[in-house]
Amino acid sequence: MNLKKTATRLLLVSLLAGGHAFAWVPKLDQTSAKEVIDSAYNRRDPLPTLLTLDLTVENGAFKTPGAVSVFDGDKTACLANWTNAPTDFATYGSRPVAVTLTGQADDLFLQAQEARNAFKNLSVKDALASGEGRLPDGHLRVYVRMQGLQAERLRDAYNVAMRAADGKVTAPYRRAFVQDWKQEGGRWSGTMVYYFDALKAGIKPNGKLDLLLRTEADTDCAYQITADLTKLY
Repeated sequence: MNLKKTATRLLLVSLLAGGHAFAWVPKLDQTSAKEVIDSAYNRRDPLPTLLTLDLTVENGAFKTPGAVSVFDGDKTACLANWTNAPTDFATYGSRPVAVTLTGQADDLFLQAQEARNAFKNLSVKDALASGEGRLPDGHLRVYVRMQGLQAERLRDAYNVAMRAADGKVTAPYRRAFVQDWKQEGGRWSGTMVYYFDALKAGIKPNGKLDLLLRTEADTDCAYQITADLTKLY
């Protein structure tokens, strides 16, 4: 997967789920693959193959209501620090400003879009046979965009995990960085990507997904970021 192209897409994407209920597709079949390909070729309405939670703060509240809660640390102080002074990086460290989830469907969407732009027709049969650049069955990517790091290397200090309904915590099996890192005003911002075997971690395709996140700051504050997988395809 071209992570540089993905970074651009993360900045441009808007949520498409609206009031419709979907469910994350852990493994593409003929029906789901056709829907994704048709979406890439504009033969049907768009599908939400990306799910983005906007964690920026406006007027003391997160732009995605209900997405953030405190997992560890003082439940009042940890959130108050974030919502009252979201850019006070010198005192509280950096902040995650967006979390995006993608799975096999988004990989296929990008493959189909590339084929369309090259004036080729991608069939369902060929798409399922190739599995080109696609996540394994049941896996998810989690992109975390960070802002306000004092040093670029501190992105490695972020601790991200998935938490299932039974409380089981699963660490990512791989992490990487997107090529969008830059320094402005002496602080670094950019995106990390974490890879999870979500089904093995106990995540239900039509349920909630809880991400645990602790920034590089030396505090007791750790956060739970909740995504609704009925808004992801």
